[in-house]
Amino acid sequence: MARLDLGGTMKTVLVLEDDPNNMQAFSAVLLLFGYSVLEATTGKEAIEAGNCHSSIDLFLSDVDVPGPSGTEVALELIKAHPTIPVLFVSGTPLYSWRRNDLYNLRQLPSDLVDFVEKPCRLSAFLEKVGKLIEKRSHRAAYSG
Repeated sequence: MARLDLGGTMKTVLVLEDDPNNMQAFSAVLLLFGYSVLEATTGKEAIEAGNCHSSIDLFLSDVDVPGPSGTEVALELIKAHPTIPVLFVSGTPLYSWRRNDLYNLRQLPSDLVDFVEKPCRLSAFLEKVGKLIEKRSHRAAYSG
């Protein structure tokens, strides 16, 4: 499996994960496959990172994190980065998400959002990352 090459530039993934072991695993895999990684362990840190970086190609997030939840952070990030895709990676199945998070999920652009339940297969994870980044690139190209 190789990183999807879209224009030869390194793609940046903002990872929001409060579990150190999961953060280490996500970051290691993304780095191994050629992505640049920004790490945040709280919703507030993720929003700050999003505000400080002009180009984020994917927001990868757990849902239950300290501070604003992953879905709340996604809504905030879309204000500054309208074409940012979001991949939620959570040990909590969708049907068990809090009502507020399910509501927030419905507010996000459905074509730029996906979900993977932990634990997941590496191939499925990388496939979703690549597809979401490709969709972002296409949407950004057509939006100006």
